[in-house]
Amino acid sequence: MIYTFFSAFGEEALFTRLEDAKTKAIITTRKHAGKIRRIRERLPALEKVIVVDAEAHPINKLIHRAIPTRQRIKIAIQTL
Repeated sequence: MIYTFFSAFGEEALFTRLEDAKTKAIITTRKHAGKIRRIRERLPALEKVIVVDAEAHPINKLIHRAIPTRQRIKIAIQTL
């Protein structure tokens, strides 16, 4: 299942939802990766965290402009 979370969720709200869902993988941006990093130890089912961020590397800026967001998410999911 793929689900989008409200970016203003605090760590506890995010943890509750991810734990209840037995989340195995998360696709996030660098902006929100810190929240995941701080609760990751409490998520035993979590196997992968994929950070998709146009700012991370210059080539990603080109990819970000050339490939629509939905397609980038599909590509990330295929790596799971």
